[in-house]
Amino acid sequence: MADLFRNVPLSVANLVADIETGKLQLPEIQRPFVWDDVKVRDLIDSLYRGYPVGEIMLWDSPAESVSRSIGKDAKTHSAQQRIVDGQQRLTSLFAVITGKMVLNDDYDYRKIHISFNPFYERFEVANAAIRQSAEWVADISEVFKLPYMTVDPFLTQYGKAHDLTDADRQELRGKLSANFQKLFDLKKRLFNAATISSEIHPSIVADIFVRINSKGVKLNQADFILTHLSVFWNEGRERLEEFARNSHLTPDLVTERTGIMTNWTPRNHYISPDPKQLLRVIVTVGQRRGELEAAYNALRGENRDQEIDRMKNALDYALKPSNWDDFLHVLQRAGFRSKKMKFSANALLHTYSMWLIGLIDYKYDRTKLREVMARWFFMAHVTQRYTTSHESRLDNDLARLADAGRGSDAFVSFVDSEIAVALTQDFWDTRLPNSLETSSKGRSPFYQAYIAALNILDADLFLLDGKVRDWVDPNRDTIVGVQEHHLFPRDYLRKIKITENRHINQVANYAPTDAYTNNRISSRPPYEYWPDLLQDRKISGESLRLQRF
Repeated sequence: MADLFRNVPLSVANLVADIETGKLQLPEIQRPFVWDDVKVRDLIDSLYRGYPVGEIMLWDSPAESVSRSIGKDAKTHSAQQRIVDGQQRLTSLFAVITGKMVLNDDYDYRKIHISFNPFYERFEVANAAIRQSAEWVADISEVFKLPYMTVDPFLTQYGKAHDLTDADRQELRGKLSANFQKLFDLKKRLFNAATISSEIHPSIVADIFVRINSKGVKLNQADFILTHLSVFWNEGRERLEEFARNSHLTPDLVTERTGIMTNWTPRNHYISPDPKQLLRVIVTVGQRRGELEAAYNALRGENRDQEIDRMKNALDYALKPSNWDDFLHVLQRAGFRSKKMKFSANALLHTYSMWLIGLIDYKYDRTKLREVMARWFFMAHVTQRYTTSHESRLDNDLARLADAGRGSDAFVSFVDSEIAVALTQDFWDTRLPNSLETSSKGRSPFYQAYIAALNILDADLFLLDGKVRDWVDPNRDTIVGVQEHHLFPRDYLRKIKITENRHINQVANYAPTDAYTNNRISSRPPYEYWPDLLQDRKISGESLRLQRF
């Protein structure tokens, strides 16, 4: 171990300075900054009070090693060291001390504002009340420039708010200056930096990184795989991250940020996938594995290059714009219009994997495949197929698909048989009606499936001249005032001695209509309000038949 490491004490000031110039950067194995502001506040508070804040690990990495800088500003130096462990702490200190923006896990740059009360030596995340208070320094990055340049403006502001004399301010200055200096001296605090030699191979560094972060819950199997991709196929990880980042952005915004003309991004109304979610698709399609642990072990085995080649081919298909856009039509055909209709991200991702397998391996016509996979997604959603033990469930699906044989007919036969097993007549007659007796409307896959079915049928809203699909379609103007309202009003049910919320608010008692209609219904039972509203709104013939249906 002596050959691997050397221990070096480094001050906060030197670490921040090296980050600012670019001498200290992140290896590609590291993720974007993900700490919330409260944890940053706690770190600053601990350093201020002299509490231990742990060891960091750096890597004297070779110049050719790929890295990414911290912060948005251009750097004056190339990387001399990379952060293997301690990224969150060092990024936090850089952001707070310099006042500069850092990249978050949504791939967006933001500032971190931590406030300081010098009277009580307290730190808080800045908010509107603190910014308006004369007792707080709203952003401590000002103190780190020069503490004495901060004390006088603070005392002037505080003195005006409390009508202090010059003598009072001078007395207060003597009491508070020490606290401002103590905060400034936080930059002198030392971290013990275990530094890895530049002669160590990147694969060993990756293994060290995984072992450090596998203790606790910091990383999962997807993180471990991405770590190894950073070492052995960094282009793949970069493409996953770019796709994930752009799924939050419009083409115009990407063009503005990068200076590169961009005509398409994966942005949509269903999901903004992160790299780990996309990785699941790549592993499923390329390696034919649902269990990420098995995929990770395969990447560490003798056939690593072969496994990566499979993932390379899968990535090209998964990130292809036409495949992604066509798959979004699958969700629409299944009756789902946007993420407002709550559904499982696993169901979406695993259906996308099956969609790609149908296109790539079974050469199924994509127009027909859209219909097939729409039925699959609807089934996966309403049966909660991928809610628990989803990796094992996916492995089982892949095994059964492999046993089904080759050719497009085999693929469709597999899909049809799985749907038939999941959606039996007993499901429709018993399980589904019973499952509607729940008050968890927002989380119920059965209620969302009901709305999806109304979309597929192009159904009207309840007692309104308007479509359900327009109500949930994010591409259209929202129908003002439309919400889910009780078919049997709450007060009416209580009047007939039905008082439990699980009965009153069960999802089977809701239908989408507007507030005006709901007010007209008031507390009347259906046998009163139904004929009244039919007559008032002249609903008859085919419109009436569809309303009843």
